[in-house]
Amino acid sequence: MKILTHNLKWAFMLLVSVFLISGCGDDEVAVPEKPDEPDPDPEVTITSISDLKSNYDNALIQITDDLTIEGVVVANDESGNFYKEIIIQDDVEGIRVKLNKKDLFADYPVGSKVRISAMDLYLGDYGGEIQLGSIYEEKIGQIPEDQIADHITKISDEEEVNAEVVAINDIDKSYVGKLITIENVQFVASELGRNWVDDNAEYPSNRTVEDAENNSIVVRTSNFASFKSEALPTGSGKITAVLSIYNDTYQLAVRQTSDAEMTGDRFDIDIDFGTEISLETVLMRHAGEDVDFTEAEHIVVTVTANPESVSDNIPDFIVYAQDASRGINLNINDKTNISSALKVGDKVKVALQGLTLKSFNGVMQLENVNTTQHLEPISEGNNVDPLELTIDAITNDHMSMFIKIVDVQYKNVPATFKENTNLKDCNGNEIATYTRKEASFADANVPEDNGVFLGFVSSFNKLQLVVGAPSDLNMNKERCDEDEVPPVEGDGVYDFYQIDEAGFTNMGWKVGEKIYFGSQAFEGVKFGTSSISGDISLDFIADGDVTVKVYGLAWKGAVNPFSIQIGGEIQEATFRAHDEITGSSGVRPLDYNETTDVQEFEFTGLSETNSLTITSGQKARIVIYKIEIVEKN
Repeated sequence: MKILTHNLKWAFMLLVSVFLISGCGDDEVAVPEKPDEPDPDPEVTITSISDLKSNYDNALIQITDDLTIEGVVVANDESGNFYKEIIIQDDVEGIRVKLNKKDLFADYPVGSKVRISAMDLYLGDYGGEIQLGSIYEEKIGQIPEDQIADHITKISDEEEVNAEVVAINDIDKSYVGKLITIENVQFVASELGRNWVDDNAEYPSNRTVEDAENNSIVVRTSNFASFKSEALPTGSGKITAVLSIYNDTYQLAVRQTSDAEMTGDRFDIDIDFGTEISLETVLMRHAGEDVDFTEAEHIVVTVTANPESVSDNIPDFIVYAQDASRGINLNINDKTNISSALKVGDKVKVALQGLTLKSFNGVMQLENVNTTQHLEPISEGNNVDPLELTIDAITNDHMSMFIKIVDVQYKNVPATFKENTNLKDCNGNEIATYTRKEASFADANVPEDNGVFLGFVSSFNKLQLVVGAPSDLNMNKERCDEDEVPPVEGDGVYDFYQIDEAGFTNMGWKVGEKIYFGSQAFEGVKFGTSSISGDISLDFIADGDVTVKVYGLAWKGAVNPFSIQIGGEIQEATFRAHDEITGSSGVRPLDYNETTDVQEFEFTGLSETNSLTITSGQKARIVIYKIEIVEKN
């Protein structure tokens, strides 16, 4: 009512002024300007966005103090590149505000100033970016539409929208959630002629801008953006965008194409190849943290696989390469040229300046390699001889290397390649295999006989082998003897590396994958999905009564049920929700406690061989580390 009365008064003054003007001949009479909107609560104390965000401590938290922030809307959902959210910033920092409502641009246009009462809202993060919203399935979610007005008030329009100018190499987390401008940049040459989003893309697309010092940053655009089919600008200039972060990778999101003012001439980037160093030296520099190379250095490697040579069994931006003793994955940022620019047998220099060495689930990768800037050909058609190993001799030192193993066979046959059955030798040693569903041979059957395996050492938090192509497998000898492992008699502790993964359904992680908490590792397995149950079965021998101890946690922060069955008896229990913690790439964020995270069950009157089955609840996922069966006297 205050605002309405205020506007009527202003309209009346305007009407009187018009009357005076019309009745006073040529005399000039000033028309009063419309006053600013009144402050809805002039007594409120404003908290800075920085201070609000300081309440977040790597776990979802509800704001219980009476905190109020103010900020100017710098981005909304008008173009479709932001969805059900607005970005606001004050003089220092910014934050993403999640709202369960469409067409927010009508209520909160860019340049409007809003006041947000944060009490009872939540702070959480997505990919490391702190966000303000409500709670949804124990994670940060959108503020319900019927609660938005209780928390957000627009207090003015047409405020000045400022974008701080920052260089790519000066970006840090203090800029996340803010509108920034980066000057003197261009989209990388490999992306010229492409649109903001790939044709028919079901997900957002990433593009890359670079500066003259070879620093680069991702530009991410939603597949729902209204400008998704427009071509990228081909020149150099400046880009204004909201900065976000996802798993330590900074990303830009523009509001509309006019945010990319790139009409100047393109510039050349000179990379200094400098001094040659060994791949071993490069890998030794990684001590658990990413390594950014700034010095003029290079390595010399030979290409052992590209996406075409392995029938798409590696992603379309990855190339395997190695020198005499170590291997590496090259992550190429101009992937359209990979198979032609890096053919198997090519020996090349790789300039390290501007690249980043990262571990991806245990695989070492050099990222941001550009085939036109970082590579210098040496020779073509070089022989690539595999390193002959046994399964038990494979270590992390062989990562990404081309290897040969003799007298081996696939464990569970018949099976298709994409079922990822283990490879086994005649001494009982095993190692996981992995085939992408995108591989052209994914649906073909693995060989059922014994023989020679050729492939590459890889990892997904444990060692595994990647098949190059079925033609690389020469398996036509008789299989080894495979005696069935009898059930364990009496008391038994069943760690998951002892359990045949054929006993699982809807299994998330492979048997024997290590789950990390800090520096402590546990063998574990996740099973069940968000839509269907999973189960595991094992046989054991026991007479009389037993105690069964099941060690584990619920997944994704939810308290999840499960059942355990021996014979016709079914018992039920729940696992507590784990606390998500921030870990490095590839580390499972679980706070498993072997002393307390255990559920006990009593079964009586057992006889001889018994079958135990554990089933996750519907739409529930659980992680189990160990099953212990104790026979009572």
